[in-house]
This record gives sequence, C-alpha cells and structure tokens, in this order.
Amino acid sequence: MIRITLLSRLRLFAALFALLIFCAASNDTSVDREYTITDASKLFLEGTSNVTDFTCNCQESFSPSSFQVQRQAEGRIASFRNTKLKLQSKKLDCGQKAMNKDMYSTLKADEFPYITIELLQAKQPTGLRLGECDDWVPMDVQMAITIAGVRQVQWINVKGLQKSRQDFSFQGSKELLMSSFGLTPPRPLLGLIKVDDAITIHLDLAVKVF
Repeated sequence: MIRITLLSRLRLFAALFALLIFCAASNDTSVDREYTITDASKLFLEGTSNVTDFTCNCQESFSPSSFQVQRQAEGRIASFRNTKLKLQSKKLDCGQKAMNKDMYSTLKADEFPYITIELLQAKQPTGLRLGECDDWVPMDVQMAITIAGVRQVQWINVKGLQKSRQDFSFQGSKELLMSSFGLTPPRPLLGLIKVDDAITIHLDLAVKVF
C-alpha cells in the first residue's frame, strides 16, 4: 500500500490547524497561535497495484510556525490565514530506488519541487471542543492542496484529542485519485506493475501548541 507522507501531511496540517483553534475560547474572535509538529507524528498514504501493496514514506522536520484564525458561530466555525505549507516532493522514500524515481516522475518533482497546502476553514459540527471532554472530537476541515501545479479544494474528516494543555493528537484519512491532479499512476518495471489510481491518505499527528 502506497504511503506518500507528503500528501498525508497536507491533510494533517489542515486537521491540526482546525482542531488547535477549537481548544481555545468559543467566542467569535481573531486569534494568533503558534504550533510545532513533533517527531511522533505518522503520515502516510496507502494504495495498491496488480502485484502487491507498497509504501512510500517521507521524513521531514518542521520548525515552529504561526497562523491566524477567525472564529465564528460561537467558535464552531473557523477561517484561517497564513497557513500555507510547502513540502518537498523528493522527500518521498518508497524503499526502492527505482520506485522512488517513478514516484518523483509521477509527481513531476523536477518541474514542481514542492507540494503545497493551505488551510481554509474548519467546522466542528458536534459543538464539542478539545479539552471539554476526554474523548476524540470530530471535525470537518477544508483545505487547498496543490500538486504538480494543480490546485484543488477538498474536505477531510478529522478527529482530535487534547492530551494536555499544549499537546494534541489528530487522526484522519481521505481517498484521492492521482488522475484528479493530472497525474498518471507510476508503472514500475517497464509497466509490468500497475498502480491503482485511488490512494488513501492516513494521518496520525502529534502537535504541540504554544
């Protein structure tokens, strides 16, 4: 199963921004927050081929960053600014040099060295907020993701858990079609291996908020 952490990271950040905001006060207001994604985070994408499942991972460190959020509807809806994230396409490691080369070619990494994501909006339909209960809190997150020069706005379902005043966990998954970004799935071994168009992004994100 393909695990392309670049894409999953994109989704993860959307989830993380949104949930972080709802751990704060519920009044309609504008807030500046700073966060960091810890090394405990797991980001991956799963897919299949006509031969086997396989995994591509991307290890990347992130410095603390800040963003702005405007809360509305008593804190249940949030709009964001300064949330654009750039990820290096060639940070992928599929475990085999040939597979890495095919994946970079698929992502058009030489022409488009970065995948970018921008968090746009988050909705907390249940009305619950992180810190108000000891359970996972569901959320719908809207983000803009750009891969190989193609920009799409999509929603992802995420759940969050506040472990302490500063520490949060976020989990979610999303199915994508590579062709929707104008990408042709890689075909390793001279086309003998055919990778399915559909891939599922999974996230398990550990975040510290300041």
